[in-house]
Amino acid sequence: MKDYECVLINSCGDCTDNYIITLNKQMTVSEFINQWIINNNDLFGVIDIIQNGESSLDSIYYCKYYRGRIETNTISIMLNKKVITKITANGGWGLMNVVVTV
Repeated sequence: MKDYECVLINSCGDCTDNYIITLNKQMTVSEFINQWIINNNDLFGVIDIIQNGESSLDSIYYCKYYRGRIETNTISIMLNKKVITKITANGGWGLMNVVVTV
């Protein structure tokens, strides 16, 4: 079961769809990542975690995933327990990058 929904906000062609991900309940970073990996086992990409108003380009906390498994995870235990305030995503054709704000 998914506790989130991807809402398309605009599409500019191949691999450039932009989404807002709405949560159906309050979730922590680790809860979302676990559900995302399970429910999107045909996708690959990066989940960036940002906080304190930083840009996703500056994020040092991320999780690279590939078709149902985590490849690299630099997210600390403390950050994994934080509650999510916003999620956006972009991609298509298998690639989906996600930005989680806490």
